[in-house]
Amino acid sequence: MKLLEVNNLKKHFSVNDSFLANLLNKNSQVHAVNGVSFSINKGETLSLVGESGCGKSTIGRTILGLYEPTEGEISYCGKKISQMSKKEKFGLKEKMQMIFQDPFSSLNPRQKVKDIIKEPIRSHDIVSREEEKDYILNLLDKVGVDGSYLNRYPHQFSGGQRQRIGIARSLSMEPDFIVADEPISALDVSIQAQILNLLMDLQDEFDLTFLFIAHDLSVVKHISDRVAIMYLGKIFEIGDKKDIFAEPIHPYTKALFNSIPELTTTTKEKFSVLSGDVPDPIQLPQGCYFHSRCKYAEEICLKEKPELKEVNGRKVACHQL
Repeated sequence: MKLLEVNNLKKHFSVNDSFLANLLNKNSQVHAVNGVSFSINKGETLSLVGESGCGKSTIGRTILGLYEPTEGEISYCGKKISQMSKKEKFGLKEKMQMIFQDPFSSLNPRQKVKDIIKEPIRSHDIVSREEEKDYILNLLDKVGVDGSYLNRYPHQFSGGQRQRIGIARSLSMEPDFIVADEPISALDVSIQAQILNLLMDLQDEFDLTFLFIAHDLSVVKHISDRVAIMYLGKIFEIGDKKDIFAEPIHPYTKALFNSIPELTTTTKEKFSVLSGDVPDPIQLPQGCYFHSRCKYAEEICLKEKPELKEVNGRKVACHQL
């Protein structure tokens, strides 16, 4: 069953009022997301992977309504969000939640743990006032935080504990779908595996669906069911995790995998860096966005944008296939 569908999503940001606009022109726009389509089945984890600035987080925030889409449609449980009433959209906030990258800045430093979790519960009448404390204690127990810490403030916790509190806050709304935006990248390496395993356990227990945003391929391999490779606001390859990790097809996907150093090979053999710079998201290139950095680029790549097409059980956007 498809829980979420994204069709030709675009999100552009105006830079009209910035210093940069004066250097360029008055109608400049940052093309953060440039026609992205995918779906996520109930209970699975789809990971968005790519370099910083490729539009991964923008997609997650647009899906949740934190940004208004420039173009395209987002559907939840078969219904277009743009056609929902205000009451339906408010109710959707219970079903769609987010885990943020920085567990310190995402928690109100002036609120105690009990108030951080209590606030969304009361806003949406999740449980009665009489059941509230037990409900919060149960949530903290699920994420591995001692219930005796209810009256502590965020600064009194470690980064891993703060992220657990953030996860508890997301779970408090009893969601079906969670956008996890780089949820472990700000944590110590020793804590990252614990949080990943916690998310996977919670997914099984509560039948959660994840859009997992990351740049670390080892993390993606551990948690994902399917993977979407992004570059400059577009998806270049999407398919099952096992297929993409076993045999990446798109030149950009191959470059990402080749950039991972391994102990079994020499740096010269395995580790490589893409030549050239990422094109300007304000002035997008014609043709394939990757052609200026691709050693396989031909004349057609400079003129025409490739569309996603079926290749070996997954979808790939490349003229050479």
